[in-house]
Amino acid sequence: MVLTRSQRKALSSITRRLPNELLIEIIDNVPESDLASLCRVSKLLHALTLPFLNHAIVLVVYYGAPFITFCSALVANPTRGSALRALTIRPRSTVSDRELDLLVEAMKLMSRLEELHLSVAALCPKLSLLTFPRLLTCEFRFLPSCHDVVQFLTRHATITHLTARLGVAYSSTDIPTISLPGLVHLEASSHIFKLVVSPSLPAMRLFWSHPADIHHANFVDQTVLAFKALTNGDAPFISYQHLVNMCGVGCCAILDSLSRHMQYTTSLCLRVDSIDYVNYIAQIIPRFSKLEYLALECHYGLPVTRAKMEAAWLLVRDRVDGGTIGSLKACRIDHTAKKREGGLWVEYPKDEFQVQAGLSAFAASAF
Repeated sequence: MVLTRSQRKALSSITRRLPNELLIEIIDNVPESDLASLCRVSKLLHALTLPFLNHAIVLVVYYGAPFITFCSALVANPTRGSALRALTIRPRSTVSDRELDLLVEAMKLMSRLEELHLSVAALCPKLSLLTFPRLLTCEFRFLPSCHDVVQFLTRHATITHLTARLGVAYSSTDIPTISLPGLVHLEASSHIFKLVVSPSLPAMRLFWSHPADIHHANFVDQTVLAFKALTNGDAPFISYQHLVNMCGVGCCAILDSLSRHMQYTTSLCLRVDSIDYVNYIAQIIPRFSKLEYLALECHYGLPVTRAKMEAAWLLVRDRVDGGTIGSLKACRIDHTAKKREGGLWVEYPKDEFQVQAGLSAFAASAF
């Protein structure tokens, strides 16, 4: 939207006669693409529109990037920080300590932040300086320090949606608990699951962190029991297990433990780095007595030949039709989904399968 000088003058005249509350309602319904133009109409509209314009920000952190200009402007105008509701920080390269300090100072001003998506490793030690009283959604990916993240989470009991994919275990002898009473969505590494205290959840995604972990005494069973503690055994449950980089022995141990402790699972999604695991999976699946939906995903970029795909489908089909997995309604192997209709297996859209299986909430993050 481009306004002429006369149009700006007319609009400015109208807005002076309307209460701010009504103007805010109007601004809230203006398309995002037009908010910048609206800011330039008058000082009043600039002040009222700016919070909507800066509602969600994506910062790409690298040397000399525009994020420095943004942070400097925020520090120079502290009241603008309270307008921000969602912040995504992506890494590109290393940055100086001075630039990180500037970023942290800007983040301290975001008192009403509700969403935080972070994957900048250098910010981990700075998390102790940050508190967001209204934080609802928190996403940490590929951060090296589990300790800093855990300490941050213990201060944010308001979180309802948490994704914490970390590569390092919590090393301190003083193991805290992360109390999240309003949590409704959880995707986390195995080390985080052991610390979370929350009411029962209907669906969760577990990232198994390191292949070496399975050789530690009772590690798999302890993790699965922590996973189970966050569920309600009397209600349908959706389980998403991220098994990439776990060796064949690791996958077998994890599935065996899940089948012993969580037979009530109704939807099971397994992300693996080889479709060859389907032979063992087909043997374990009958132990899940209430299983209705099964998904087997291959990790990004891993080729799956047509012959292997067909062999996997035949194996699953024979198990289901033979009554070994009698409760199964539909199955997805990689990008192909099929359901049983009148004794036949009929291919249908993957997206429809994801919705029916309750897996759509675990869509791949663009972050």
